[in-house]
Parts: sequence; C-alpha cells; structure tokens
Amino acid sequence: MSVINFVGIGLALFLSFLLIIKKEKGTFDYILLTWLLLNGAMLYFYYLNFIGQTDNFVPALIALGLIPFLVSPLLFIYVSSLVQGPRFSWLKQLFHFIPFLIMLFSIWYYYLVPSENYIVKVSQGFINIGGKLPFQVRYWSLIMAFSACLYPILCLFKLFKHRTFIENEFSNLQEKTLDWMRYWIIIEFVGFWISFLIIIAGDFDMLERMTSFKVIAAMIIVNVFVVGFFGVKQSNIFVGTDIKAVQGNSSGEKYRFSNLSNIEVDTLMTRLQDIMKTEKLYKNPTLNAAEVGDLIGISKHQLSQLINQKTDGNFYEFVNKFRIEEFKAKLKSDEANRFSLLGLAFDCGFNSKSTFNHLFKKEVGITPSEYRKSLT
Repeated sequence: MSVINFVGIGLALFLSFLLIIKKEKGTFDYILLTWLLLNGAMLYFYYLNFIGQTDNFVPALIALGLIPFLVSPLLFIYVSSLVQGPRFSWLKQLFHFIPFLIMLFSIWYYYLVPSENYIVKVSQGFINIGGKLPFQVRYWSLIMAFSACLYPILCLFKLFKHRTFIENEFSNLQEKTLDWMRYWIIIEFVGFWISFLIIIAGDFDMLERMTSFKVIAAMIIVNVFVVGFFGVKQSNIFVGTDIKAVQGNSSGEKYRFSNLSNIEVDTLMTRLQDIMKTEKLYKNPTLNAAEVGDLIGISKHQLSQLINQKTDGNFYEFVNKFRIEEFKAKLKSDEANRFSLLGLAFDCGFNSKSTFNHLFKKEVGITPSEYRKSLT
C-alpha cells in the first residue's frame, strides 16, 4: 500500500509542477497548488501510519492529521476565486482557517501540558482523547467531518449562482460553466459519506483501522487526479472581459433593482433587436451584457431585466438565437458551399462545436447536418 501512497504523492507533486510552469497563472492556480501540496502531505501522513512511524514527532503528526480542516475550505476558496474573478479578496477568506487553528492549538496545548484530569495521545496514527477537555478537543473528529460535509454544499451553492450569473453576462460560456467542478463535487460528497462510514466502521472494530486508512488514501488519490487534471487546464473565466464591467460601476448598481415601465420596455426591446440585426453584434464571440447595455443606454442589470421580461430567457439564450438564425440564413446562401458547418457556425459568433450543436438542436429540434439535408 505504501507504493500507492507514493504514487499519490508523486501525482500531487507532478500536477503542482505543471501549475508552477503554467503560463498566465491566476490566483486560483496558486490556491489549487496549495490544495495539491496539502493532499500530498496528508498522503504522507497515511504512509507513516502504514510503516508504524506515527509515534514520533507527535506535534507535527497532529497537524498532519488535521489537514482535512484545511483542504475542505481551500477547495471552496478555489471555487470562489474562479467564480468571483476580479472581485475575489483573500482577506474575506481568512476566517475559513480559524477552525483549523483553534483545533490545532487546542490539541497541541493539552498534549504538551499533561494532567491527571485528561489524556491526549497519538497511537497508531489516531489521536486518542479522554477526560475533562473542551468541546472542540473531545469532538474534533466530528467537527472535522461536519466541515468536510459543509464545504461541498457551499461549493455547489456558489456554482449554481455562478451559472445564473454568467448566463446573464456572457454570450459564450465555454470554459466558464465549471461543470466539471459541479459534477465532481457531487461525486466527492458521496465519497465523503463513504469515508465517514469507513471511519465509523474502524472505530467500532467492524473494519481494521489500517484498512480504513488504505481506502481513504485511495479516494484522496482519485480526488487529487481529477481536480488536479481539470484544474491545470482551467483558464481564467473573466479573461478578455472588462474588469469594471464585471465588478459593476456605481451607475450600473444604482439601477440594479429598478423597474422599467411597459413603454420603456417596448421601446428598449425594439432598439435592442434593431441594433443586434443591423450591427450584427452577435458575431462577436466575446460579446457581453455590459457592452450591449452601453450601446442602448442602460445598465447590464436593466438589460437582463429587459430580456427576461420580454423573452422569458437570459442574455446567453437571447444572443445565441440570433446566431442560430444567422447560421440558417447562411445555409441558404452561396456561402454554404464554401464553408463547413463548423466554419459557418464560428462565423456567426459561436466558438465551440459542442455548444453550437446543443443550442441548435434545442432551438430547431434537429441537428445542423439534418437541417442542411432538409434544405436540399
């Protein structure tokens, strides 16, 4: 089993190296780098359990045993740094590390200051607690389990809000949806409960404790591989976007919750459709709500309100309907013979084959190739 642990540690270090040499790194890359190294340290802790070296350097081993207090909130902070972009602030995230510090210094204190009223010792990789001790020391494992359960839920909530946000902000969502992260967090949440049941089984001698360490170590390795693999490839969601537009300026925020009259809505919608058709704004793959709002004289929040009120959709759906109509028109023109379907789609403003195929079939009911055959 120690071989598998070294494979996991090597994987964490290799992915960390890829992040270090990655060009145009963002804050989220450094957070992921820290997360990977912490998981590597946790795997090393399990390795020490396997070879029976957990009774040496006990204060350091206590810190290694409490690493889950760090990796769970750090994954949440990683998600926050991705979805908040220029709005992300490290200072607002520091409180997530308070439980780790409280737990670490509490257990250190009661371990280093022995008494007849309590006992804190490390044996075979487990922190054994007994006697009259504060709540956070007596139930440190349950608190750690609660933390590992809470943060995936917070991640999913933040990703759900992010999906709604980008659909009202951008006309193309490629590499912005973080679907890989959402799916993986759901799987990881299930994995947490499996780990929790394995630990409980070990505590009640239903499963050998070393076996529980092995299973959890294997799950950590899978976790490192998936998050590290996709994380290394993840780019800045807001690259090429006006930071002020994303953050929102004072005039835009002022009208964020304002109501538009029916007359204003009809007038603005007519102006919006006219400018989309005449200027063909949709052909710009990076078109965003702030740019379109500026052109018709309203904030991006009012634009979202306008589109939602008149179409029951969002900015993303609104712009891509124009792209689909442009594509259908091109198929009926001479251009259809000079370009491939994908070439025509990209000329209409799409920047992803899968997105184009999905949206076209959703809107028209058949695939682009089937639609072309229907014309002939």
